[in-house]
Amino acid sequence: MSYEIDWYLPEQILHLVITDYFSADDAVEVNQVVKGALNSHPDGLSLFIDATQMERPRNFDRIRGIFTFMTDRNLNYIYIATEDRLVKLSMMVIFSLSRAQVVMSDSREMTIMKMKRQHKALQ
Repeated sequence: MSYEIDWYLPEQILHLVITDYFSADDAVEVNQVVKGALNSHPDGLSLFIDATQMERPRNFDRIRGIFTFMTDRNLNYIYIATEDRLVKLSMMVIFSLSRAQVVMSDSREMTIMKMKRQHKALQ
């Protein structure tokens, strides 16, 4: 397992940390967790993806098909932290059909600053 998922801000922002290679099996598990959270939070959630330690994905087209949570109306924002240009490109492709607003940053710190602008509870 090359990821951890937990609450960054309880009941408001899920935090997905991806390290090393993120497989299609990992994507299936993450999709189930995020969909479950979205179903139990009708007021909406955001997702913070820390991909700063992620290997460059070779299967991003497959992940895109697996991540059905991204079209859920209850997903408000997807915040992504990575400085790797190819990981950024992959994330842009993966989430290009998302209903949520996608916000990219080069670091965790920059992402957290951007999240603070949208989520008053973080201020």
